[in-house]
Amino acid sequence: LDSVTDRDLLELFGEPLTFSTLKRVLEKTGLSLPGDPAGEGERWLMFVPLFHARRRLGGLLLAGHAGDPPSPELRETWEPIANTISVALRAAGDFERVVALEAEKRQLVDNLPVIVARLDPQTGATLFINAAIDRILGVRAGELGAVGVEGLLADDLEREASRDARARAAAGVATGWEDRRYRHADGRVLTLRESVYPVLGHAHSVHAVEIIAYDITTEIDARKQLMQSDRLASLGVLAAGVAHEINNPVAFISLATGQMNRLIDQAKRGEPGVHDRLREMAGEVTEAAAHIAEIVAELKLFTRIPEGASACPVDVNRMLQTALTLTSAEVRRHARIDVQLGPLPLAPGGFAGMGHVFANLL
Repeated sequence: LDSVTDRDLLELFGEPLTFSTLKRVLEKTGLSLPGDPAGEGERWLMFVPLFHARRRLGGLLLAGHAGDPPSPELRETWEPIANTISVALRAAGDFERVVALEAEKRQLVDNLPVIVARLDPQTGATLFINAAIDRILGVRAGELGAVGVEGLLADDLEREASRDARARAAAGVATGWEDRRYRHADGRVLTLRESVYPVLGHAHSVHAVEIIAYDITTEIDARKQLMQSDRLASLGVLAAGVAHEINNPVAFISLATGQMNRLIDQAKRGEPGVHDRLREMAGEVTEAAAHIAEIVAELKLFTRIPEGASACPVDVNRMLQTALTLTSAEVRRHARIDVQLGPLPLAPGGFAGMGHVFANLL
């Protein structure tokens, strides 16, 4: 615009901005032009508005000698320059917004109560991990080292399972929620529930593997305490029957000791056949004591939760016999049980938990 009026500026920017104000600003800055002769007259000014995609970005104010007025060529030169500057300003603004948005997104992900990690599908290297790794496992992202998240797993078994899940994700197959044991920086072993899934690109190719994990250690501990309380409550119901099972051999041992004392006196007097009877009664006492020990052992199995072993090979026949031993006195008052056990393979399970189920059914 060769002759910019106040109205032009108002239409361009939608706010009070006068050309005389711009001129006064130039005068206050003490602008001098190269080869500016003194007293040659007032400089000329040309205003070049900057627009991009119908968006007002600003304007350029060009100043020149009074004796060297702007030519059409000058206008043609500054038009593409103004367009280039407009594009650059718009790109710079967009870049600032992208940077701000990226920082906001990073802060949001860092504040999540779950660990979020992104791995290279080929090498397994950690490309990104949020700050939750420090809050949950006590390790800063910069301290992971070359092995990355895998180095925090509790043992080789967990690392092998994690590698399998990441390999499936690298092949485009997501893994559902699984429990993994990780080692905290202070040495504690925590259980994290995690999901491993592929991140697909535009061509449906896997360009990253992501892991989401959250701590369930407190939940598992509470569940163990609840199971333990439930088992103890059931044992209270069986207490009367168990006491009866123990009282019988105890009473027999008590009577047998008195009988054995009398037999010892008879042996001193040289009565025949006494030694054979003593050996027979000693065997019966030993058998009664073994029966008591067996019942106590069964009770221990039902009240113990092996640490870190929620599943192991179980002999189902042995488990059922344990439940029968503990419930026999109670069941005997109401029913007769016919037991027929055949050979069975070992099955995965928890001895205490599954035996508890059999005892409840009986």
